[in-house]
Amino acid sequence: MASTLIHGKYVVTSPKADGSDVLTDGAILEEDGFIRDVGTFEQLRQRHPEASPLGGSGYIVLPGLVNAHHHGNGLSPLHMGIPDSSLERWIIQRIGMKAVDVYLSAAYAAIKLIQSGTTTVMLNQSLGAASRMEEDAQAMLGAFRDAGLRVCYSLGYRQQNRIVYADDETFLKRLPAQAAELMRTVLKAGHLPSDDYFRFYDRLIPSLAEQRDRVRVALSPSNLQWCSDDFLREVKAYASSGHLPIHMHLLETFYQKEYAFRTFGKSAVKHLADMQFLGPDVSIAHAVWLTEADIGIVAKSGTQVCHNASSNLKLQSGIAPVQPLLAQGATVALGTDSMALNDDEDLFQDMRLVTQLHRNSGLDSTVPTADQVLTMATVNGAQATGFEGEVGRLLPGYRADIVLLRLDRISQSPIDSVAGPVEALVYLASGRDVDTVIIGGQVVVRDGRVTSLNREEVTARLKEDASREPSVEDVRKSEIIAGVIPHIEEFYKEWGVAEMQPHYRFNTRA
Repeated sequence: MASTLIHGKYVVTSPKADGSDVLTDGAILEEDGFIRDVGTFEQLRQRHPEASPLGGSGYIVLPGLVNAHHHGNGLSPLHMGIPDSSLERWIIQRIGMKAVDVYLSAAYAAIKLIQSGTTTVMLNQSLGAASRMEEDAQAMLGAFRDAGLRVCYSLGYRQQNRIVYADDETFLKRLPAQAAELMRTVLKAGHLPSDDYFRFYDRLIPSLAEQRDRVRVALSPSNLQWCSDDFLREVKAYASSGHLPIHMHLLETFYQKEYAFRTFGKSAVKHLADMQFLGPDVSIAHAVWLTEADIGIVAKSGTQVCHNASSNLKLQSGIAPVQPLLAQGATVALGTDSMALNDDEDLFQDMRLVTQLHRNSGLDSTVPTADQVLTMATVNGAQATGFEGEVGRLLPGYRADIVLLRLDRISQSPIDSVAGPVEALVYLASGRDVDTVIIGGQVVVRDGRVTSLNREEVTARLKEDASREPSVEDVRKSEIIAGVIPHIEEFYKEWGVAEMQPHYRFNTRA
């Protein structure tokens, strides 16, 4: 059986928050898509002389990165003329965005992900037109499959409060009659009965059974304000019966925090905990506006947090309390939310952002270490996506999801010899240093170029599709949304913003 001996000046075998395991002049034996042996290069060369060599002393070898929250969009709304803005305005403006080919957009996203070292993704599909739900799901999954990525797929679901955080019909009465009627038409297109949501999973899960090594499935009630308590209970029951994880957005913005207090008289996390919804099977994306008590609940319940530093900045949501979460022992993973800083899906850049963003003033303040952040982007991400114990480490028995970084640019600084190789790859590396990416033993990036998909062809076709003239329906939706935005802004102004802060400040209400 063919095998490959992957060699690096450094091999990060097991990222750990308190100090990662790193081999100097190390090597990994890959065979049949799995890691079969790990040790020094000399040891493995003697034990496996038949193995084909890959890499060398000019590389750092590390586990494939895990992007724990992504929507499968290769083109961000910014590419389509929707500027970054606060979430409550931006998410409605996106409805008026011109539609592009779902497969091409997802393929472009997949290319950017693997080219920058990501091998596993939480693919959270946003529900658009209900009539195209399954077609869009298959297009996204097909694109990520063609790229070779490992995926945990989830379909986001919203059933209420879809314009603002209040009853849809109540808000529509605030609009001029014609605008309200047009908006009802838009909402109707995205309406999916809850029974149909579960039927979708009834069909999807058996259809993916033979792809379980590459594809896992999760449920995704999109957020607390968008789903009824009854639906959340149904989700929990369905997930428990099928041993499926649950992935949802939570407390992305100040207004979402306020919604929970106004609606339930307590925090969103406390409400979910009282419903017995939280647990090790649940991951929550963003979690920016947690209270101090919330952090303890999240940590104690085993719920994972998917931190999206770039997205939270671009959409003016705030800065998540990552350091307090880590201090309480919570599991924090990293995601880009299809909103990376440069729209390049470079998780190395986001790792570095996380190390810099969570720094408070004072001599006694703590900051995330390079080892902690690398663990978030590998081991913790594997847990959040349902691949725990299979990816995120380079150990015998794990799947061979491996990244080789070129050291030529990184080694211009002596940081690898002074502070260590983990510090070097977190503080200095970027996606442009990725030379080779292996997923399940298959090379999908070689010499920095994607081999599983044709980047030039996908880019050209996507550019052509995105550049076409908008359809009559596209124009109509855009005009409807433009007329509704001022009313949305007025709604939230009535809530007040006195308690909003640029960084996390724990609210006395717990």
